[in-house]
Amino acid sequence: MKNAPEIRNQEASRAEPNNGAIGFMARRSIRTQMLGAMLLSFLPMVLLAAYHIGGDIEEARHNVGQIATSIAEVNAAEISRTLAVTETFLEKMSKNADVRALDPARCGHLFDHFPEIYPHHSNLLTKDINGHPVCSALPIPPGSKINLMYYLDEVRHVNGFAIGTPNQGQLSKRWVVPLDFPIRNC
Repeated sequence: MKNAPEIRNQEASRAEPNNGAIGFMARRSIRTQMLGAMLLSFLPMVLLAAYHIGGDIEEARHNVGQIATSIAEVNAAEISRTLAVTETFLEKMSKNADVRALDPARCGHLFDHFPEIYPHHSNLLTKDINGHPVCSALPIPPGSKINLMYYLDEVRHVNGFAIGTPNQGQLSKRWVVPLDFPIRNC
């Protein structure tokens, strides 16, 4: 008979909840237990959604990078085309007898109508070797001298079409990138 109370004590300890997570929930109301079960069932869905959202964000970041690269390539091609057209135009201008004369009286109508013909350019300007403006599509203030650092030095180095240093144009008062071509045999 001594064995009988021991068996009952073992069965009673099995029926009692342990002090782990199950014991924690067992001491709660049925409403709290149901709410906890629902929250636990939603946890995998929340983790799955977070995983997919992270993947979507990475894919969007990759797509934005591709779009930015495409835009940069298109812009680079357009800039290259514009520079080629401008170089050809300036080379032809440099061969014009009136332009080569570097005489303000012989500037011609191209300078008068340049802003309407080429609105994306700020000015068309010829200057002598000392940087003094000769012909300009914009009015030239008396005694003006163009900063040689931005213009003539680069043309002298490459002895042809040159792209100068970006600066604020002294005549246009706009930010410009000088595009120069030398006038020879003046």
